Amino acid sequence: MPKQQPAVQQFVLLPTRGLQARQPHSSPAVRSALLFLYDHLQDPKVQPPAGVRLPLADMRVLDSIHADGAKLIEMRPEAASVLRASYPGLRIVPVVYFYPAVAPRQGIAAVRAKTTKRVAGKLTVQVLSGSGDGPVTGATVVAFTDFASRAGAAGTTDANGRVSLALGASSKKIDRLYIYAQRGFWGLLKRSFTLTNGMTFTLRAIDLSYVDELRYIYPNIPATAGGGVSVGVIDTGIADHPDLTIAGGQNTVVGEAPSDYGDNGEGTALTSRGSSRRTARRLKAFVAWRRPFACSAFACSERARLVRRTTPLQRPLMLRCGITATSST
Repeated sequence: MPKQQPAVQQFVLLPTRGLQARQPHSSPAVRSALLFLYDHLQDPKVQPPAGVRLPLADMRVLDSIHADGAKLIEMRPEAASVLRASYPGLRIVPVVYFYPAVAPRQGIAAVRAKTTKRVAGKLTVQVLSGSGDGPVTGATVVAFTDFASRAGAAGTTDANGRVSLALGASSKKIDRLYIYAQRGFWGLLKRSFTLTNGMTFTLRAIDLSYVDELRYIYPNIPATAGGGVSVGVIDTGIADHPDLTIAGGQNTVVGEAPSDYGDNGEGTALTSRGSSRRTARRLKAFVAWRRPFACSAFACSERARLVRRTTPLQRPLMLRCGITATSST
């Protein structure tokens, strides 16, 4: 049986230090190799000059940020080993794939057969505000009698904060109970207890005046602090929002339109934490940033990829952004 070839991988080639091969931090050999790869990207038929030793038959140049700057390369791991041996000062960084950190709401996948009885088959619970503001309307209540098989019942609270759960009895052993409020409250999780008709649950309100570490250290920050600072946001894109003034943007994902830097995930949320007018007004942010510039570094596929290429990092620097913010995903 023939030996299976290792899969082709993507790598980012970087000079010894920084984004471009400049002396004294990068050797002339590293700079010559990067310069040739740039020429090879423009014309694959061009031949390497004397002294440049690259496994061209086993590699493909996909992108470049500058003639002597970082390159996005596709090759097999053994070709990367050959390249590393030929150019010890060349940084060869594998492309890393990131998956969205999504915590979906739990839902019922199976409902027991006797849940259609109107009186004996249901029990009613109420969800109230923990701050004494009355009932919580529109909260989703999910009660699992068997969490592993997703069996149980679910419903949404009415104007009085009440919901009827079709669990087949007025008292039921619950494996897990989840409560999700529409807005303004933290969720609730309760495990391994007996749920009875008429039980009440309280949700903790989200307090925007909470004294966190920032407010504790800097208690008297004016809302106009940091005005005029340009911020580069590197994330999945950004959407139009009344609380944001977007200076511009660029999509740096290979194969996608540079102008397509619209919302594709949490980019808008990250931007709003630092640069929204609402943040400055309600949360009293440390820096009231005003002009975010969005650089989308994530592909639009479900398996979002962040290529460790430096194009999205370089773009905010070229625009002289005072601060560059990236997602922690």
